Amino acid sequence: MIAIYARQSVDKKDSISIEMQIADCRKKVINHSEIKIYQDKGFSGANTDRPEFQHLMNDISKGRIQKVVVYKLDRISRSLCDFMNIQKRFNEYDVEFISVHEDFDTSTPVGKAMLNILMVFAEFERETIQGRVKEASYERMKQGFFVAGIAPVGFRKVSMKIAGKKTHCLEADPNTEWVIREIYELYAKQDTSIGSIVKKINQNLEYYGFPDAVSNIRISRILRNPVYVKADADVYQYLESKGADIVDDIAEYNGTRGCTLYGKRKNKTVSKFTDLNGAFAKLGWHEGLISGKQWLRVQYKLDNNKQVKNSGKGTHSWLSGIVRCGYCGYAIIIVDGQSTGRKYVNCGGRKDKKGCERKKGIIFDDIEKAVENDLLSHMMQYQYIRESRQKNHEQEVNQYKIELQKVEKAIKNIEEKILMLEADQFAMTIGVFNKKLEELYTQKQAIEQKIIQLRMIDTEEISDDAIEKYLASWKDLNIEEKKIIARLFIHTVYVKNDEICINYRINLNNQTQKDNN
Repeated sequence: MIAIYARQSVDKKDSISIEMQIADCRKKVINHSEIKIYQDKGFSGANTDRPEFQHLMNDISKGRIQKVVVYKLDRISRSLCDFMNIQKRFNEYDVEFISVHEDFDTSTPVGKAMLNILMVFAEFERETIQGRVKEASYERMKQGFFVAGIAPVGFRKVSMKIAGKKTHCLEADPNTEWVIREIYELYAKQDTSIGSIVKKINQNLEYYGFPDAVSNIRISRILRNPVYVKADADVYQYLESKGADIVDDIAEYNGTRGCTLYGKRKNKTVSKFTDLNGAFAKLGWHEGLISGKQWLRVQYKLDNNKQVKNSGKGTHSWLSGIVRCGYCGYAIIIVDGQSTGRKYVNCGGRKDKKGCERKKGIIFDDIEKAVENDLLSHMMQYQYIRESRQKNHEQEVNQYKIELQKVEKAIKNIEEKILMLEADQFAMTIGVFNKKLEELYTQKQAIEQKIIQLRMIDTEEISDDAIEKYLASWKDLNIEEKKIIARLFIHTVYVKNDEICINYRINLNNQTQKDNN
């Protein structure tokens, strides 16, 4: 039996229709009465996952096909690798292959040689087309066009013209934008976790308008996505400090338009919002939903949670991540005593033999109890003065600016030295200079991020009602909930043989003396 195979991916005016392909193929086998037609419409030649093509290959495996005829080589495959596998199957079952357009027949040696040459060009053409599509897509992104498929929650796609070109952009969806605002408002609160938001939404999916249960990952992506932010200069600096390439000038970041990130994921399991190195950021034509200040407050909270998570599993205690050895400064590790069943303290200094001076074993339960008593007492005395805290932040920012100026001066000095190098010196010393520049640029990036973070620190007062709530419910809270509250008040806990030093975020002793005076 003679098989005629035809494929058309897109029905366009300038493309060869399936009917025309079949008609031309019939001319090649006009004297054969037993012909079977296989046709796939709407399928790409990039792979072999096509229903009628698979049907054809199945018939070949059963010995039903003597010859396969196609209008053009790329109708059967655009991949050289795929076609080599197909041709191997053809040879295995003594199936001849004829391409009408290229006018060759694999029953002849010349036809076989020509086939291999043409497949190389078919692969090259496909890669060229892919490159053009990527370039065109990149250019559309640079102009602020929305090139993704589905609009994010809170927005809807609308048609518009930019520079005379038809495209799609985003606009706020009145039916769902309030959901995004509520998610951000909830997470911006200091005692709210992503898990608690997920639980709240899933308990009332119909109210929030989600068709299916949401996950922690989905809410995290919503909170990370800069498409929602009214991007300002601080957002620009944050994205840049995270490694993103910024398309627009910082002057364009006027606190109005949302921002879109584009870039290939380094790992399918990693969100594109997690690692911005290699990604580029472009202002869209839509107006953001969330203020820059609130969006950044959320980012710093997420960043901090990630750091806490990386410091250990944190399943042993609500103090995990903030307890350090008072001698070597390394993070405390909680270990279970094999014979006593109690939890003991270990630290990186002793574990890695870094010269820690701790002389005796310390029971972690005793530390946890002592810190708990002091923290509850601290919360009862809590007095918060915004002006004092803001003043401290301004002093820190100024100090970081001084450090930043020194680093920038050092970078400039090295760059000037490189320009002064002679040709014979360049090859010998450029490696040393590059290493030093990398270190300085890393320092600069870290300082810039600290400045941004200090500017955006939430200075809103923790209300008396919230403190009363924490105190009343403390015993009933789980480890994760206690951890969130502890981090509102405690920066670090240092542990020595017979001493515990708690570094609170607000020094109540000094503040109380000031108020009494």
